[in-house]
Amino acid sequence: MLRKVKRSLQVWDISKPLPFHDESFDGIFSHLALHYFRDNATRQIFSEIHRVLKPRGVLVFCVKSTDDPYYGDGEKLDEHIFNRCGHIRHFFDEGYVKDLLHDWQIEMIETHLGRYASTKESAFISTVAYKSV
Repeated sequence: MLRKVKRSLQVWDISKPLPFHDESFDGIFSHLALHYFRDNATRQIFSEIHRVLKPRGVLVFCVKSTDDPYYGDGEKLDEHIFNRCGHIRHFFDEGYVKDLLHDWQIEMIETHLGRYASTKESAFISTVAYKSV
């Protein structure tokens, strides 16, 4: 039996406060969207994610790693942040991920290689963390 499920799509600038009530979601997934911001915006985004997740809600995300071959390529804007051909990218390392998630329960932080929109192999950090109660 098929159930009808109400779905909606919203386009939103994640560097702005999220348009959702506190503790609205059981989980949030982000694949290569959280590494395009400077440190202050990144911290605000993680704060908003924390706000909208329910207690014990899960956050799963993947970002570019400082082990990536494009790390250091382009104009350096800040620590681990580079502008390459008009494309700003913030590269994460494990210490930065742990700092962003200092009040979360981290289940996994994994560095891995793969290909994504490039002929070069890329380096990523994938993370699974739970909002503390």
